[in-house]
Amino acid sequence: MSLKKIALGAAAMSAVNILKLLAQFVTVPILARLLSPADYGLVAIAMPFILFVMLIADSGLGMSLVRTSRDNRAEWSTCFWLAILMGGVLSLLMGLLGPIIAYFYAEPKLTPIVWSLSLIIVGQTIALIPNAALQQQKKFGVISIIDLASIAASISTAVYTAMHGAGVWALVGQQLALYAVRIALTLWLSPFKPQFLFDLKLVHEHLRFGRDVLSVNLVGFFTRSMDNMVLGKVLGAAPVGIYSMAFQFLRLPFMLVTGPLMYVLYAQLSPVRDDKEHVKANFLVLTRLLAIIIFPAMAMVAAAQQPIFHLLLSPKWAESGQIFALAAAATAVQAVTALNATLMMVLGRTALQLRVATEYFIMWAAGLLVSVWFGLTAVALAYVLIVLLYVPRSLSLTLPVIGCSYMQYFGTMLLPAGFALLLAFLYHAMILPIDMNEVLQIAVAVGFGLIALLLSVGLQYRSLMADIRHLHKR
Repeated sequence: MSLKKIALGAAAMSAVNILKLLAQFVTVPILARLLSPADYGLVAIAMPFILFVMLIADSGLGMSLVRTSRDNRAEWSTCFWLAILMGGVLSLLMGLLGPIIAYFYAEPKLTPIVWSLSLIIVGQTIALIPNAALQQQKKFGVISIIDLASIAASISTAVYTAMHGAGVWALVGQQLALYAVRIALTLWLSPFKPQFLFDLKLVHEHLRFGRDVLSVNLVGFFTRSMDNMVLGKVLGAAPVGIYSMAFQFLRLPFMLVTGPLMYVLYAQLSPVRDDKEHVKANFLVLTRLLAIIIFPAMAMVAAAQQPIFHLLLSPKWAESGQIFALAAAATAVQAVTALNATLMMVLGRTALQLRVATEYFIMWAAGLLVSVWFGLTAVALAYVLIVLLYVPRSLSLTLPVIGCSYMQYFGTMLLPAGFALLLAFLYHAMILPIDMNEVLQIAVAVGFGLIALLLSVGLQYRSLMADIRHLHKR
């Protein structure tokens, strides 16, 4: 398997995510002006509960079926009906929990919001198995088109309803439109067509595999979502809105680059997982490429956060920019090292992946519960400290699986990280003191980021191309 196939698949999905980003550059400033931080905060409080139940409804069945031939129609159909059954039950239970969530947060508006959003739980399960068939056949272009159409429908719904005074319901409608379009297109375009077959005996293996995947996903979910829940309880809806807006931008590298790459990498490397040298070579080359792309971009956005957030979102979101600047380094490291999780999945080391995820969750939970009482800045600093402290520990567990040394691994990211830090420092020391408008400040930051990227590529071009040619020959 060549690196080219991975790159093409990831590029197809990344291209759509770039279009999503461009659409957000247009729509987020509009919504940010039409809606209040409290509107964003209410949805940010409700969504973690919805996403948690969606993870349970998934149960890893789709990921397991990617490894199973579609000739086993009874297995695929049984998983399809089982997923819908679980989704329907969990959607109902989530709706019943709506008043309890509203009471806990002392926000009566949360009850109808949770009722409405619970519909997307069953919607997600309807599309789960048909989407797995698309992934198995490596129809990443089709998957990307479905995502793009869904995003277009959701953004159109949100902007239209917000302009007509819908308030927080614009954000709720955005989610409902997203899943409605995704369900319709996935069922239409997927090669999988459900049959009226149901035999639980056929899916025991999928349920066992899904159990491990679900455990990892649930730990990861709590790690990502508990900050909004804790902040909402201690500080209220408006601070959650400020915090969640910052992390919308902080998670862009994962959404645009790392996430699509992980999605494609799992399907591409699973058939050759017994060839650890080949897996290791792919892993190191892709980690190097991620570092070249992500480190300079994040460093310069952090350096120029003030004009970027002021120009894009308006002055009321200035604190979100400050949170972004504090957490950018840690988020960049997480985006680059996230391939380790896919590596463990490919090699079947889900128990080790669960251990890493659980240890990090415990550290982050402790740091969050202590720092939240000191405000958003303290939470951001705690996040950075914990991420940077845990990286060496996680690498000590995962790198030996493929016989990769620290020197080999950190050698893939040393130059991009160094150039990114250097140019961010120069921007602060030399550019910020100069009186220039916000557009020019952003343009200079973009230029510095491109310089860091070009220097990173130029100084390791020969070795990078040699590694890529070697993988292509295999």
